[in-house]
Amino acid sequence: GRGANVAIVTSVGPVSVAFRLAVGCDIGRAMGQMMTTNNASVTELWYSPDRLSLGRYNVVDHLPPQAVTKL
Repeated sequence: GRGANVAIVTSVGPVSVAFRLAVGCDIGRAMGQMMTTNNASVTELWYSPDRLSLGRYNVVDHLPPQAVTKL
């Protein structure tokens, strides 16, 4: 419903598609971002009926430094 928070656990492919939709970039840039995405990172999207925005991308503050790895 309205105002609800939803958590989705997924892989980097869907995250890169959401990134592309939120920032309006071309597929080349989205693919470049995909290759720099950390495993187990957090991406936050803000949705309203007329807009999708990127709140946070590739955040790894919840992980110890030795656990941060790339795709």
